[in-house]
Amino acid sequence: MGGFFSLKFFVPFARRDIYDELIVDPTERHPLGASPNVTFSMLRDGHDGDVMSPGCVRHVSFAAPFFGETVSELTVADPGADGDEEGSSEIVWRQLHSATRLNLLGDGAHLPEFGVTLEGGPDGTLVTMRYNFARAEMHGPLCFLVGCIPQLLKWHLHASIASVWHMEMVRRGHVPLRRPFNRMVGDVDEEEQARPRAATRPHTHAVSAARCSVQSVTLQHISRR
Repeated sequence: MGGFFSLKFFVPFARRDIYDELIVDPTERHPLGASPNVTFSMLRDGHDGDVMSPGCVRHVSFAAPFFGETVSELTVADPGADGDEEGSSEIVWRQLHSATRLNLLGDGAHLPEFGVTLEGGPDGTLVTMRYNFARAEMHGPLCFLVGCIPQLLKWHLHASIASVWHMEMVRRGHVPLRRPFNRMVGDVDEEEQARPRAATRPHTHAVSAARCSVQSVTLQHISRR
């Protein structure tokens, strides 16, 4: 469908831990990344009888600023091979109904879908999020922005989601894996990037080194929590 977009980010946590937090029963606690301003209820259990398994249907009620509700069916819930943290996991939700101030809609023949793929590695997990829809619909005073919604949504998610997931995983008791800045699919250690800049710009060396030190201390503090 025409409104497709995706984004990738890396989090230094085990693939299966992230999968379990995404697929958690929302009547027990919110799925990873979900806003505290939404309310979940399950309308139907999955085909195999489990609450969270393919075929289950979930209702979400939104408070401000979106107001309204969505209904989605879990179509794919593949945790991947047990004991293989370098494997992959996949989750796909198909949206059956959406009535909020911001709606991502299908084209009549296909319903919109939201998918997450997790690719594990020794230092953490590469997350790919996919939004597949035909068009966006927006109500309220900002409805004139509807043509920019896909780009704005992607920009907003990309700017904050990695740090939000990191803090939430730590809050839920998960410990980050070692070397969170290891190269993975083109990601380069920020400190390594700072070294050539510091060499060519001596007057910025102290600032760059200070930033790297603050980030290092912050990550050590988070990992000990």
